[in-house]
Amino acid sequence: MAAEETGELVDLLVNTFSIDARMLSPQTVAVNDRTFGIQRRSRVNSWPTQNFETEQIVIADRVSQTARQQARTDGWNYLDLSGHLRIWTTKIKIDTDIPKAHFLDIEESLPAPFNRVGLEIAVTMLENPSRPASRAHWLESLDETPDMCRPY
Repeated sequence: MAAEETGELVDLLVNTFSIDARMLSPQTVAVNDRTFGIQRRSRVNSWPTQNFETEQIVIADRVSQTARQQARTDGWNYLDLSGHLRIWTTKIKIDTDIPKAHFLDIEESLPAPFNRVGLEIAVTMLENPSRPASRAHWLESLDETPDMCRPY
């Protein structure tokens, strides 16, 4: 899966933004003159504080609104598969919404009654059993709007 998503990122940069990009490995891409490490995450709520040898691009199923704001402040690059791309270097300045059609739709492969947000709520509840179980509380903690948590 990592190689496929890294390839999708490269295709997006080349075909949509006319940027010279190529995959060096499933964990590394070259964009113009720079090499980026690729990290894969299911969800990003905050960014790590550790330093890496090379700049990183995080590919995630979902980057929360809070994490998007922090990325702008802390200089992180990411591809949010739910529809946002941010790559910010001295030569490239991209921070834009992108069509989800470029990526595999994870929600289509999930059996009803679960959508992505429903699964995130279930996993978060299992990780934090002492937290209140109200719908509003979970939507707020996941940076979601009520329409994202809809029944089928």
